[in-house]
Amino acid sequence: MMKGRTDVLTLSLLGHPYLSSDDRSLRLSQKAVALITLLVREGRPQHRERLANLLWNTPGALRNLRVELSRLNQRGLDLFPANQPMLELNLPTDLDSWISGAAAQPNDRLGEWLSGVSTLPLNGLDDLGSPEFQEWVQAQRAMVGEQIERNLSQVYDRALQLGLHGAAQTVRSQVRQLGLRIVPSTPATVPAAAHFERRETRARLQQILSSAEQRPQLVLLGGSSHAGHHDLIERCAEQTGWHVLQLEAAAHPDAQHAALLHHVLRIMLPGSPATPPAGDVRPPELTEDMIHVWTLIAQSRQRLLVAIHDVTHLSPSLLSSLHFAMNLRCSLALVLTGTALGGPVALSSSEGAFDLSRVHQLNLPPLSVKEIAETADRLRPPDTPDASLRRAAQIAQESEGWDLYAQTLIEQSPVPSLRVPDAVRAALVSSMDIPPRLRRALSQLAMVHGPLSPVTAELVVAPPYPDALLEGERRGLMVTAAAEETIYMPAAAYRPSDQDSGLTLISEAARVTLAGLLTSSERRQLRTVLAQHLLPTDPALALYYARGAKLPDLTRLALERLGPAAGAVPSTPPFTVVPPAEPPACATSKWPRVERRTGNAYRVALDDQQLEIMRRGQHSRPPLLRLRWEHVPAGTWRLTARLDVFQAAPELGVLAGQECFALAVRTSHSLELYLPAGAPFSSQERRPALRLPMHRWFQLTGHSDGGLLELQVRALDIALIIRDLSCGGSLLDRGPPWTAVPA
Repeated sequence: MMKGRTDVLTLSLLGHPYLSSDDRSLRLSQKAVALITLLVREGRPQHRERLANLLWNTPGALRNLRVELSRLNQRGLDLFPANQPMLELNLPTDLDSWISGAAAQPNDRLGEWLSGVSTLPLNGLDDLGSPEFQEWVQAQRAMVGEQIERNLSQVYDRALQLGLHGAAQTVRSQVRQLGLRIVPSTPATVPAAAHFERRETRARLQQILSSAEQRPQLVLLGGSSHAGHHDLIERCAEQTGWHVLQLEAAAHPDAQHAALLHHVLRIMLPGSPATPPAGDVRPPELTEDMIHVWTLIAQSRQRLLVAIHDVTHLSPSLLSSLHFAMNLRCSLALVLTGTALGGPVALSSSEGAFDLSRVHQLNLPPLSVKEIAETADRLRPPDTPDASLRRAAQIAQESEGWDLYAQTLIEQSPVPSLRVPDAVRAALVSSMDIPPRLRRALSQLAMVHGPLSPVTAELVVAPPYPDALLEGERRGLMVTAAAEETIYMPAAAYRPSDQDSGLTLISEAARVTLAGLLTSSERRQLRTVLAQHLLPTDPALALYYARGAKLPDLTRLALERLGPAAGAVPSTPPFTVVPPAEPPACATSKWPRVERRTGNAYRVALDDQQLEIMRRGQHSRPPLLRLRWEHVPAGTWRLTARLDVFQAAPELGVLAGQECFALAVRTSHSLELYLPAGAPFSSQERRPALRLPMHRWFQLTGHSDGGLLELQVRALDIALIIRDLSCGGSLLDRGPPWTAVPA
């Protein structure tokens, strides 16, 4: 306890140990923290001599202990009676709180609960004291690890019982990150999980595993789906009979080596000490620990797939480790996942030559509509083929092709909602390994419904963080977004310009999750600041913020600036709905699926001559997307398509010339706009007379004089599938003659 005070002391064991008073960390020496940790974990009185000999391996150990106890007293920590030969201490720990919270999981605070065990316990004590103390630390870490493992397994099991496979996957990823394992006791009545086949990528990985039986192979696996990477690797290893070790990348090489060794010892259980295989060359940067790990793997004589996930950069120590492993004589496959690997080029420019014939670049693209339909139909058979395609398109649009998100939507409801599921929020929070200061800055920026700039950052970020935008972009949480974006077809070539200065968060799910980390009062305060700032220049957007903050005075001022027409619903003149058409057959293509994602989150994919245009946009005024064919012959153009999602965000205010539409077809002499039936459109000059049916196939035709043909979309959210587009020949065939892309 504290002298003369009633502060509550808590010992943190999860991660680096430290002592806190009423949630404020106390600055103590490492030896003081080690002493307190030892006493709390032992839970019974300890002789001073034993404590001194454990913590100070020197002749003056007892004197050092007295000095440390005196310093604690001087800090106002009256923890031990004076002149007692035995010391004892009982304090609550963060481990106690974490374990007590397990019973309520999984719930909407799953990510916060999992973040409590993001690293191994008792870090930073290994180099202190005597060898006996270091052995004690290892034993305690194993005991705490078993407690963590047991509680994570129970939560995982409970999530499966409830059919919350997304939450279960989030827990499972955390277990792998810690180098632990799950031993579920789930009965056979657990609902089936939504697994996606990923046939194309899985077949390629299986070919690489076949080559790895002879010589080690290295795979650089791209794509942003963390859960998809894990599932692909595990299912591929299971089907081919390979042992698999999956772990998360660690910031420090020693931690990475320790985690890998932990996996090896838990799964491989070698029976004898390892010695380096003859003929292998040891790089000077490689530590004895890592030599030990790789030689254990080599001597196990088992086919082993080692995956290291979320690698942010190829550090010298990691490259040295990979180089050594690639020269082993064993059946070994190495897989690295991450968004900043740089491909084989990064390896070729590193010190120490890699055999690039054994380095493979694979990509796990976002899920296609067909992949989602196949899995969803297996778990929840639809009434009709049309209902199957409608559901799959909606899930593909909302989840942005992310495995965990799509899995959660399939399992929770046949019709998705716009609310980000708790399991997805938890996974996003867990994956954002960023400093608290940057996380807070990004959460504040997430309240901005528009492009992010230094001006808006200075306005909303407090305390000031001048490098927030730069740091967010560097960490892959922000991307450049232009007011208009063009994809050149049919090669689906997209080239963002360095001149585009606007930034946006990586996805709407990330924006919602980050904004949700703020309190309701903080969000209201930021809406107030933004409403006041925008009132003179953009009263429509100021009105949106003012209404969100429930500010009647600012709402009135914004309405006055907008004039009498503000808030009026645009009239809808008579229109003709395009009649439904028969669903066309989907022609097969010899070309693999290709997908492009723009900075504004438009996703354009060509899959067996089916064109998919998807967007789950950040809640701001939608930008324009152009799909351009440069050299189209003269004649009649035709397209057969369906529209399953369309949202326009009129609540943010519509600027002249920026009205939303589901589709526009532009030729060298005309521009035709199309909206769903009932969608408002404020422009009198360009008001479309033809409206599109929702959830039905339809056909459009027109005339082209040759040259340019362009499809345009401007929507907040959209799911548009085009299965036939022609003008003197198919425009969705990526072969000749439609391959021209401007330089």
